[in-house]
Amino acid sequence: MSEGRHTEGGDTRAGLATAGQWQLAWIKFRQNRVALVAGVVLGGIQILVAEDTGWPRSWIGYSASCGVLMSGVFAPFAGRLADRY
Repeated sequence: MSEGRHTEGGDTRAGLATAGQWQLAWIKFRQNRVALVAGVVLGGIQILVAEDTGWPRSWIGYSASCGVLMSGVFAPFAGRLADRY
């Protein structure tokens, strides 16, 4: 008898994902795509925002960088919460 990984549901088949796991993976994929597009769009319209608001481009770039940094800081905690609930 082959030994597989034990999961919470009692299933010992290794490497098979449940429908909920695939749904979560699809949601995360879509979120990553939205974040990527948002970053590209912000980079493309940074000059327009700077002209419209009168803010220096460095402030806009800095705020975008802070957003990426905060995402990286909070992502592990959000992942743990998502796994728990």
